[in-house]
Amino acid sequence: MKRLLTIAMALALTLTLAACGGNSNAPSGKDGSSTPTVLDLTGGWKQTNSNSDTSYQVAMIADGTIEIYWKSDDNTTSLYWAGTYVMPTSETNEYAWDSVNDKSRTDSALLASGDDTKTFTHKDGIISYSVSAMGTTTTVKLERSDDVNIQVQKAVSTADLLPLELVDSGFAVKDGYDTYYIQYAVIVKNPNTERAVEFPKVRLTARDANGAVLGTDDIVGSTIQPGGTWYSAFQGPSVDSEPATVDFEIIQPDDGDWVSPDRIDNAGEPLSVENPIKREDKIVGEVSNPNNFDISSVAVVVLFRDDSGKLLAGETTYTDKVSAGGKIPFELSLWGADDGYITDNFKVYAYPWY
Repeated sequence: MKRLLTIAMALALTLTLAACGGNSNAPSGKDGSSTPTVLDLTGGWKQTNSNSDTSYQVAMIADGTIEIYWKSDDNTTSLYWAGTYVMPTSETNEYAWDSVNDKSRTDSALLASGDDTKTFTHKDGIISYSVSAMGTTTTVKLERSDDVNIQVQKAVSTADLLPLELVDSGFAVKDGYDTYYIQYAVIVKNPNTERAVEFPKVRLTARDANGAVLGTDDIVGSTIQPGGTWYSAFQGPSVDSEPATVDFEIIQPDDGDWVSPDRIDNAGEPLSVENPIKREDKIVGEVSNPNNFDISSVAVVVLFRDDSGKLLAGETTYTDKVSAGGKIPFELSLWGADDGYITDNFKVYAYPWY
């Protein structure tokens, strides 16, 4: 029902989008002055050529970003555009720029434009641009409005994003019956401050002394928040001979895997691990959830290092739901304690698992 109402709103907005005339009176001041100045277009803007007083578009320009929203008569808003704003640098009364669509924002918005770029033109205090809906293209005109005050999210082009960083990695080889098992641990950081990443991926490749591939596996995580770190430790591929080397390579995310943090379910304060203790055959402790929402499942990762601090390998277990503001105990069995990588030098991490 909500989706149908949203589509109905889009149809209504399309029908009332633009009048033939609109407001032709240029406002006085820094935008409408006949004397050339370096334009400052930051601030709120409102559509002037809609046929409706209650259904129109509003925009906000700030922090190198322009965001445009559909606004309906019930005061709801839906994102239409989130993209880059290029500030004028010379004195002029007219200005145009090509805004690059921040698809980490718009791809998930039902009524957003799918264009890669959109041209915005400023003249005589009016910003204009084209909008297409239901097979019809029209020109929307905006003028400044003190009634529009939107907290924008800085638009980020995927070309400007920093690559994921492989902070550390380690592996141990476990001898099985006619096979060898690779136990690994990896630490991956997202150095970006504006974008999260979904489904981070690290490729593990085991090789013999001649460099021939013995086995490979792609390690896939859930999400990494801006500035956050992903810890992963599992049993990797089995191979038929003992590997001489094991390589770890980050597979950098596709453009669509970079997302706005507000698209991440249960994004909030990091979970904390309290009182982790190594028993004879297990590691136990508690996971604390400082957020005001439940976490349906938690991954608990234990990384082991030698006395010099070298990362050896790790293990992972999972918990059930941890309530908002609550705690849940965990237990990780040390069934592989004789494999050589389980030491007293360990650290435990926890993060939501979806």
